[in-house]
Amino acid sequence: MKLKKLKWVHYFLNLYNPLFGKMKKTATFSSDIKFNSIVIFSTTALGDFMFNTPAIRAIRAHYPDAHITLVSSVKISY
Repeated sequence: MKLKKLKWVHYFLNLYNPLFGKMKKTATFSSDIKFNSIVIFSTTALGDFMFNTPAIRAIRAHYPDAHITLVSSVKISY
């Protein structure tokens, strides 16, 4: 993602969250929380998606009972 786009998304989320959102800062998440399901979005190319593998494995190791759903783009569905 380009820096300009990232800045815009960051600005939007900082405005949206206090008014309408329920997102928490990452520092507020406790490692004791048990998630039933986790969704991972990766809409990049296949090579970039493959770089997510270590993170996905770490999530699976930390939450072994959670249902993990991977959402990708049509580009890498073949």
